[in-house]
Amino acid sequence: RLKRTGAPQLWLEAVRLERRAGNRKAAMTLMAKALQQCKSAGLLWAEAIAMEQRAQQKTKSSDALKACDNDAHVILAVSR
Repeated sequence: RLKRTGAPQLWLEAVRLERRAGNRKAAMTLMAKALQQCKSAGLLWAEAIAMEQRAQQKTKSSDALKACDNDAHVILAVSR
């Protein structure tokens, strides 16, 4: 992840690792860094939508659709 900062799959696995460890705050911080590095990665945006509380999911969905318009991962996450 440190050598290949533009690889969304590596960022996604790092975020999921923190979530599995029960460290939600670190996972949210990593997700913010990941979205800065890979602005149009639909995989990351879909995970970011799922990580948000129910009340903030609509806002995050709107941001995701603006960032990566026709990404299948984002559309699936928004439809949930």
